[in-house]
Amino acid sequence: RSIDWNVMARTGKPHVKMYREERDLTVYLVVDDSLSMASAWKGLTKKNKALECAALLAFAAERNTSPVGLISFDRDTGRVFAPKTGRKHIMTVLSDLERRVCSLSGSALSQTLSLSLGVLKNRSLVIVISDFRIAGYEDSLAALARRHDVLAVRLVSPVDFFLPNAGLCPFRDPETGFETAYPTASPSFAQQWEMDAKESVQRWKTTCLKRGALPLVLSVEDDAFTVL
Repeated sequence: RSIDWNVMARTGKPHVKMYREERDLTVYLVVDDSLSMASAWKGLTKKNKALECAALLAFAAERNTSPVGLISFDRDTGRVFAPKTGRKHIMTVLSDLERRVCSLSGSALSQTLSLSLGVLKNRSLVIVISDFRIAGYEDSLAALARRHDVLAVRLVSPVDFFLPNAGLCPFRDPETGFETAYPTASPSFAQQWEMDAKESVQRWKTTCLKRGALPLVLSVEDDAFTVL
């Protein structure tokens, strides 16, 4: 039944038709809404960039009639939107994400990745949008990547790599509450700050690849449409 008799008659050699099964690609967004995402650089926050990425990806999926789902998280896992098609569903999902206000420290990335694994029954494209300023999620990421195609988008800001000269400046970690002061006027401190940030990003890329996820770094200053 799969032999192409017309081609065989012309060429004198047997040709067999090959078929590729078509299927809907489910797009599932996992979006970080923890306190560290609210840090700003010249008015540009990681949370706003995450919203922009989520909107671009959701509307791109709609053009391909692909179901879109979403789950957001801060210290706890937020509302779960099962994958569906349609503009109304997408607007509901994005509106819920935009209205969320985080006031509690912590990041439930690992728990959210594990929950996503239970929600998605068929192989899907899972896109995790976060600053990944949390540890202990690696095993959950690997488990998710074994069953789904996973793209990890790490949002960064220029302040992650460069601090303005403000003398001895106090800092507070919004996730842990840890407080300290940094000598931002010191050239050696500035050099170490930049080096540590670059090494952190490189370690994260290596971690993603080892766990089966594709890493992508996106700055708050980047054109998200072009990078994605």
